[in-house]
Amino acid sequence: MLKRCLIVIPVLLVMVSAASLAQQVDIQKHPGYVDLDDIRIPDAAEEITDIDLGPALLALAQLGGDEDDEDFGKGLSGLLSIRVKSFEIDMEDTDEIRRIMKKIDKKLNDENWTPLIRSRSRYELTNVSMKIEEGKIVGFFLMSMDSDDGVSFVNIIGGNVDLESIKNFGLGISDSALDSLEKSLEKF
Repeated sequence: MLKRCLIVIPVLLVMVSAASLAQQVDIQKHPGYVDLDDIRIPDAAEEITDIDLGPALLALAQLGGDEDDEDFGKGLSGLLSIRVKSFEIDMEDTDEIRRIMKKIDKKLNDENWTPLIRSRSRYELTNVSMKIEEGKIVGFFLMSMDSDDGVSFVNIIGGNVDLESIKNFGLGISDSALDSLEKSLEKF
């Protein structure tokens, strides 16, 4: 019984401290935040990745990392939120997704995000941007649409986002979005 208490008490303390961190940080007011809540995943989409990790869950994930995997903990340190929406689309969804992407792109421009990659063709559109404040990357945003592959939206918020660690998270984003991420990381 005593052993269980000695194990449970630290876990509870970590959970309480993570919950208090989550209460202290209002992600929606953070300069690296991009609102993805209005993006509707089509009911017919069969391949979906929908990840929403806030401050409390990231704090717990960082503590739960494997001792041998220092890169995992390093990559999570300083992150406040990881939000991913990735799903397949049909040709009829393309116009609606382009409208959403155009609206987000305007918001990023209005808020002085730094574009890393902008690529557009008839069936593909990619935008990779980061938000820099006081010399630190406080937000990273990727949106990519390939009518054959699907669409991905990724928003990573933190005090200093480590771009090299982002590609190792395996967030379930589509191949074309991963290619764009690889290209953007080559610049740094």
